[in-house]
Amino acid sequence: MASSTLVVRASVSSALLKYNSFQTSSGGFSYWPSYSDYVDQWGTNYAGHFIIEARNKGYKIPIGLLENWTKYQTSKANEWYFDKNRSSYYQRSSQLQQAYRLYTLALSGKPALSAMNKMRNYSKLSNLCRWRLASAYLLIGRKDVAEDLIGGISRSVDEYNGSSLTYGSAIRDKAIILEVLTLLEEHDGCKEVMDIIANELASENYMSTQTT
Repeated sequence: MASSTLVVRASVSSALLKYNSFQTSSGGFSYWPSYSDYVDQWGTNYAGHFIIEARNKGYKIPIGLLENWTKYQTSKANEWYFDKNRSSYYQRSSQLQQAYRLYTLALSGKPALSAMNKMRNYSKLSNLCRWRLASAYLLIGRKDVAEDLIGGISRSVDEYNGSSLTYGSAIRDKAIILEVLTLLEEHDGCKEVMDIIANELASENYMSTQTT
């Protein structure tokens, strides 16, 4: 057990050090190392999520890594808007990117409250976006707002017909819903969604890196 723990800690620490080669001058993260001209929005959310969880577990975070990420995320969160002129494909991804961005900021202890409130007042948010945004409100102790966001909405998710700016899949989206239900301590709902995910993980079906 001790040996496996050391391996895990070494792997996490190594990943944190490698993140420096992915972080751009803006504070966001590229999809490929040393690719400074393009920030991948979902990748930036995901990398930040990993860094925050590692910090919370006591790992040493490279100097400036989290601080620069926080500045970038906060700026992007505050400038985001609902662009009704873009395609539904873009809208679906853009909404979820923003909701995840707001979740990661809340998780870091630096919630973008005005951006959160602005987003929850849009009338055309997707159900999945509502679930993800609800988790951000739960992290800052606003269970009332979270329950209002997801009250009466479906736990079903849409299938993906191709690539997505969030690298999504139906089972990945189910996991997002499971996390919210866990935060709400809705144990019956958790069991139902968890069984679906567990059965899929036990199957021989193909899963992307993001899904697993």
